Amino acid sequence: TGKTYGGPPVWARLARGERIVVDEAGMLDQDSAIALFTLAGDTAATVALVGDRAQLPAVGRGGVLDMAAALAAGSGRTVFDMDSVHRFTDPIYADLTLRLRAGDNPTHLFDRLYGRGHVRLHTNTDDAHEAIAAATTAAVESTRTVAATVATNEEARSLNDRIRTQRVARGDVDDTATVSGNDELPIGAGDVITTRKNDSTLGVANRQTWTVQSIGDDGTVWAVDAASLRRHPRSVALPSSYVADHAHLAYAATAYGVQGVTTTSAHTLLSEALDASGVYVGMTRGRDANVLHIVADTLDEAREHFIDALQLDRADRGLQAATSGVQVAVAGLVAEGPVKMVNDERARLVEAIAKADRETVRWEHAAGLLVSQAKIHERKEESGRAALATAEAHSAAVLDDAVQPLRAQAIVDGQAYLDAQIRQDAAWEANRSTGRLGRRAAQRRLDTAQVGTHDARATVLNGWGSAPATGRWAATTRDGLEAWAARVAHQRAEAQPVVASANTDVARADEALKQTRWRHRAETEDLTQRIYGRRDAYYVRTVSGVHGARARAQRWRQYADAARADLTRIESLPIGRAVQLIESARAQALQVEVDRTAANHRARLSVPTDRRIRPTGPDVGRSM
Repeated sequence: TGKTYGGPPVWARLARGERIVVDEAGMLDQDSAIALFTLAGDTAATVALVGDRAQLPAVGRGGVLDMAAALAAGSGRTVFDMDSVHRFTDPIYADLTLRLRAGDNPTHLFDRLYGRGHVRLHTNTDDAHEAIAAATTAAVESTRTVAATVATNEEARSLNDRIRTQRVARGDVDDTATVSGNDELPIGAGDVITTRKNDSTLGVANRQTWTVQSIGDDGTVWAVDAASLRRHPRSVALPSSYVADHAHLAYAATAYGVQGVTTTSAHTLLSEALDASGVYVGMTRGRDANVLHIVADTLDEAREHFIDALQLDRADRGLQAATSGVQVAVAGLVAEGPVKMVNDERARLVEAIAKADRETVRWEHAAGLLVSQAKIHERKEESGRAALATAEAHSAAVLDDAVQPLRAQAIVDGQAYLDAQIRQDAAWEANRSTGRLGRRAAQRRLDTAQVGTHDARATVLNGWGSAPATGRWAATTRDGLEAWAARVAHQRAEAQPVVASANTDVARADEALKQTRWRHRAETEDLTQRIYGRRDAYYVRTVSGVHGARARAQRWRQYADAARADLTRIESLPIGRAVQLIESARAQALQVEVDRTAANHRARLSVPTDRRIRPTGPDVGRSM
């Protein structure tokens, strides 16, 4: 100001025994702390540091709160640790924030948070920004307050721009008269802004939030205190020069901007730049609701991002903490330490991948052999069926050629017999109805007819072995003339050498096809047994084969892919995180084995005793 400094005013001067309380002391840097302690020592005042060591550290050299706690405890002074949480309306979530602060078992913590709706997944960053912007916009327009936390100033600028665009579209912000803040985003009436530099002449402090009332013609921003609960909050007039250099939109901020703030709800965007302190601060701002937004394709990927963030701690907590951290890291290099566990797991995965690749090739080759064999068998089977069909067609043609003339002759002979029988029947009737005077002639005609019938029958029997049926029902019975002629003609034709030869060809073709099928079955069983190493023919025929080989090749391929993914994940993680991943996978595998053993035991107990002692059926002796 150009004036001579005459020391602090009387009301601000320290007296002996007075106490200086430093809030958010975790963010106190070492240079400021030395100056403060020197001043307190010169005036015989005392200092009380209050803060959360799990929250954000100092921007410069930090660790003041940790070192002060250690020194105080070592010198007999009292250190108060408060572990009761009063901010949150949900006591279960309050307990989860303590677990989040400790960072223990992040996998279980993530699952608890996700199960209670505190984690939301998005396919890309734009979707995440849109969801946070919508929630923030809705909160700003209501009586609720919201904290939107991101990792970097660039992310805050992008999210502020999106939120403001939504508010302008809703008509809640005037975009006609604006000035630009130091983030180069426009500021208009209705916007919420923050001041970033203490200025006693203007009456503003760093990170104080304001609601813009109007924009003057000269660019002056008239605003009221956004955090004040008074009916008539204090107003300020910010010159355009101050706004351009030291003010910007305050809808979204980094964790440093929201630490110490309590809101109705909070939304935190997890990115690679957000560390454990940032997650903890962002997820502990809202009294009623706290949501962590993660960009991930799957729940497992989101869990990995969360765990990685909790493992990341950029805080400077002093020389002693740094030394302890180095000792832990060096301990991991010993022969039986975490590094060995990770290297052993890497070697196991490499060997498993190599074996899986070999097995995949083996079973794919086996499937190819089975397919080739099946195609060869199908061609030979088709050839055998064609040969049988040709022989059957030739036999049918030869038989038909032989039957036709025989059938015609049988009809002639059979009809002659039937006509003779008709004449005999007529003579019989005439003889029975003739009087005394004509009986002798009638008897001669009857005798002649009977001789003719006898001769015709003898001819038919000698020639065909049987005679057609006679009487009124002969035409409708199986032994009618047509049926009888066809039957006896076939019988006579079957005895002909040419027909018998054709039938022999059919029998040979049928037998050859049967032999081919038996040979194919034996070849299939032999190849399948050589591939699968099974001697149970029933198992080979019903369970294995090309489908089984393809299924096994697919399973080995999937196993190799999973092992490669595990190897890539382990190699991309720090040693400590990799060890946690390995131990978690082993625990899951052990639980699966325990569950399988229990299920098998229950299944055995459910089988009757006699069946367990004397098993029967085609599956006996099989090992699955």
